[in-house]
Amino acid sequence: MSENEDKDEIRDSLKDLLDDGPNLPIASEGDLPSFHNVDGFNYDQTRNKSVVAARKMMDSVMKLYLSQEIIERNEYVRVKQKIEEMQLATLLTQMQQMEHSIEILMRTIETGELTPRMFEVLAGLQKTMLEINKHATLHMMASEESMKKLKHDIDIYSNAEPTAKKTEDDGVTSRGNRDFMKGIQEEIQDVDFENDEE
Repeated sequence: MSENEDKDEIRDSLKDLLDDGPNLPIASEGDLPSFHNVDGFNYDQTRNKSVVAARKMMDSVMKLYLSQEIIERNEYVRVKQKIEEMQLATLLTQMQQMEHSIEILMRTIETGELTPRMFEVLAGLQKTMLEINKHATLHMMASEESMKKLKHDIDIYSNAEPTAKKTEDDGVTSRGNRDFMKGIQEEIQDVDFENDEE
């Protein structure tokens, strides 16, 4: 029996064994069967999905704490929202990449690649995956706190805007709450001074 006939017989034997299990493709050439196909990672599609998800999440956070009028009128708020979306989209994309890498490594181990290095790399990928999840959670929490502080600052400074107010009785003009209180104190002091002179 020739060497080629031996290879054909071994290949046929392997194919018969694998027919009872999952449908795994057999190599048409070479000495060994191909145990599994690896699906390619579509980076562009994953990135687009991450951008859409990040935009929806940040829109929800912004609308939860800020009115639509403030979002449309304030350029700083819009720029901040874009930066938050970019950062969150990057984290979501990395999460998808890590999941794909872990899946490939797990499938490779299942085929019988049981070297210690494979398990070491798998553990490293899983640890990195947990770190990315943690960063994504912290990013969302930081975004919420930032929106709360931004709303607080906008409320304070919008109420403290200097607006001229003129009373009908004596024609006194005040600008803002601080000047108004200062004017009242000066009037009280003037009244006390006049009483002391009497």
